[in-house]
Amino acid sequence: MVTGASNPFLGRRPIFLRSPDGTCILTNSNDNLLRIFELPSNVFDASAGKDKSPVLAVREGESIYDCCWYPAMNSQDPASCFFLSSTRDHPVHMWDAFTGKSRCSYSVINHREMFVAPNSLTFNLDGTKIYCGLNNMIQIFDTNRPGSDSTLRPTTPTKRSKEGQKGVISCLAFNPDRSGLYAAGSYSKSIGLYDETNNELCCLLTEGMVGGVTQLHFSPDGQYLYSASRKDHKLLCWDIRNTQKVLFHMHRTGNTNQRLAFDVDATGRYLVTGDQDGRTSVYDLARTEETTREERCLYTFQAHDDTTATTTFHPSYPLLASCSGQRKYTLPDESDSDTETDSDDSDDSRMREDDRGAVSPLPAMSTDNSLKIWRLPGGYAWYVDGYRWDGGATETAGEDGGVEAVDMEVSAVLEVAAVQAIVMTEIVQAQELVEQV
Repeated sequence: MVTGASNPFLGRRPIFLRSPDGTCILTNSNDNLLRIFELPSNVFDASAGKDKSPVLAVREGESIYDCCWYPAMNSQDPASCFFLSSTRDHPVHMWDAFTGKSRCSYSVINHREMFVAPNSLTFNLDGTKIYCGLNNMIQIFDTNRPGSDSTLRPTTPTKRSKEGQKGVISCLAFNPDRSGLYAAGSYSKSIGLYDETNNELCCLLTEGMVGGVTQLHFSPDGQYLYSASRKDHKLLCWDIRNTQKVLFHMHRTGNTNQRLAFDVDATGRYLVTGDQDGRTSVYDLARTEETTREERCLYTFQAHDDTTATTTFHPSYPLLASCSGQRKYTLPDESDSDTETDSDDSDDSRMREDDRGAVSPLPAMSTDNSLKIWRLPGGYAWYVDGYRWDGGATETAGEDGGVEAVDMEVSAVLEVAAVQAIVMTEIVQAQELVEQV
C-alpha cells in the first residue's frame, strides 16, 4: 500500500468515493463527518508513504445515508468541485469541496411537510439533474434550481399495487453509453431499468438476488450491469441486451447487511471487490460465460483486518483504494465472573463463522477503520493491456504487513510487488479535527 488513513475513522465504519478526476477521495463515516483526502503528488514514491490527514472535513447533523461527486468535477476548475450528501431529516446539501461551505440545498418534503432524506442519490451523466431514491419513488431535481421544485416519478402505481418496482430505491446508476438508460435497485430484491427521457420502467430484474440491492454499476461500454445485494455471497452480471437470466456471478464473502462496494476499471475488463473477511479480490470480466469461479478470480490478498467496505480503481493511474470498518456491538459476558477462562477462548481470539460454516481469517472482534491506497504493478500501458494479473501470483504476507507477489511467471511483475502496502495513520486527533471544522 502506498498511503492511507486510519485514526480519523476510529470506530466509525468509513466508506468512500473517488472523485471523477482521481485527485481526491471523499469519505463518509459513522461520526457524521464527510472528509476529503487528496492523492499525494509523490504517491508512487515508496519512501514517501506517511500518515495523511484530510484536507477538509464537513459535519452533518445526523446520519449520512449517501453522498456523490459532481460527474464533471475537475480540481483545476473550483466551480466544478462540489458534492452532494443525503442526511436523515435534512435536505440534500451541496457542499463546496474547497471551502467546505454549503452552496445550496434541495428539499424532499413528505405529505406531513417534514424533510425526508433520500436513501440514494446521484447525478445524471451531464450533471444537470439530481436523482433521489425514496420509498416507491424517484424524485428528480434540476441542479440549477435549488429548493423544493422537482419531478416525482412513482415506481409503482399505488402502495397496494403489485405492478412496477416496489420498496425503497437503495441505489441508482446511469448507463455511460448515453442511451438515456438508468438502473434503480430496491430493497425489495429487484432492479428496474428506466428511460431517462420519460422515466418509464423498461424492464424489471428479479432473478438471483438474495437480499435488497445495495449497488449497481454499468460496464464502460454500457452492455453489462453488475449488482450486489445484502447478505449475498455473489456479485451478479447482467447482459442488458438479454435480461432473461443472470449472465454469470462472482463470489465474495458477504453475509452482512452492510454495503460492500465494488468497482470496474476504465477498460471494463477487471472488477475489484472487498469482502467481509478483509480480503480484496480482482476478477477478469473478459472470460467466457462458461469460465468457473476459480478461473475468473485472478488475485486475492488480505487488505484489511476488518470488513473491506469499499474498493475502487484510479481512472488513469495503476492505483487501487480500499477502506474498511463496520459497526461493533459488545455483548455482555454470560460466563460467571468467578470462573477463570482460558485466554484462547476470549472474544478477541474467537474466529467468525459464516452461514455456510466457513471460518473467517479475522477474529470476531477485529477492528480496522482505515483508508488505504495500493500501488498496482507495471506502468499504465501494461495496466490497460491486460497483463497486470496474468502469471498466477501466489501471495504471502510481507514484513510491513503488505502483500508480496511470489512465483510470478510474467517477467515485468518481478520488478514490482503485486501490491505494496504502507499503512497511513492520521496525525491530528479526532477531537482536534472537530474543533477545526
